[in-house]
Amino acid sequence: MKRIALPILGIDIGGTSTKAALYQEGTLRQHRRIATPTSASGEDFYAFLCALIQEELEREMLGGIALASPGLIDVQGGRVLQVNNLAGLENFPLCARLEARFGLPVRLENDANAHAYAEHKNGAAQGSESSVTLSLGTGLGGGIVMQDQLVRGVFSAAGEWCSVPYLEGTFETYCSSVFFFREYQGSPEACFQAARAGESRALLHWETFGRHLGALAQVIASVLAPECIVFSGTISRAFPLFEGALRETFQQHPYPLLRTRTQIRQAALSESGVIGAASYLRMRKSTLSRLPHPTFFADFGYLIQNCIF
Repeated sequence: MKRIALPILGIDIGGTSTKAALYQEGTLRQHRRIATPTSASGEDFYAFLCALIQEELEREMLGGIALASPGLIDVQGGRVLQVNNLAGLENFPLCARLEARFGLPVRLENDANAHAYAEHKNGAAQGSESSVTLSLGTGLGGGIVMQDQLVRGVFSAAGEWCSVPYLEGTFETYCSSVFFFREYQGSPEACFQAARAGESRALLHWETFGRHLGALAQVIASVLAPECIVFSGTISRAFPLFEGALRETFQQHPYPLLRTRTQIRQAALSESGVIGAASYLRMRKSTLSRLPHPTFFADFGYLIQNCIF
């Protein structure tokens, strides 16, 4: 009888909300979205995660736990070293504590790196040897895959274009929700809905946003020359509204061969499918094991990327 790997619980810790889902055999189920504790200490986060994990364990056995967090990450030590909005997590031995509590393997990765690896292996950049994925949301995140290997850099900080100086600020100032709150005096969602309704002011802001992204894509092409640049994150839902300006600006890159060789794509995994009842029943009827699946960490990026609602 073929042994079915136990599901992995993926948890994406965000400043506002925490997303979770189970991953098994290439499919996802039991999506959840919970408010992240505000002004929480490390112990508060630990208790919060313990409750979430325990609730899943009461339903079924797990093969492991995959955590994603923004910020500078000590992957080997399983700690968040530095992060905005989640200061209570800094230097807390999260993985070690959770492993001791539940007896399961626990892995921690930078969230943007997880997104990048997911898109490279299973999404818009599938089939390419090198890609850069930009996560457009509250802030600007990024991840790099070269020769099919995730490039982490020191503290998993490779690809964090957010802090690169640009115009009167940084690229994050112009390529994230910060741009809309400053220029539109509203959220990206509000600007998105207004643009869909035909509001000229909103449409103009999306065009300007696209031009800033095109400038960032030029920098990425010059520095890394990836085969593919993918735009993911919640703001990427509005890709059709800024795609034209993005591509037009990118075409101003001084090297024609680079701009024709580099693919610009919208993320393919922003809205993933959810496992149905049939998959759940198939798992329950199969032989279960507490050993983690051999592709535990490779699948982690796919899971976390698809936990974005």
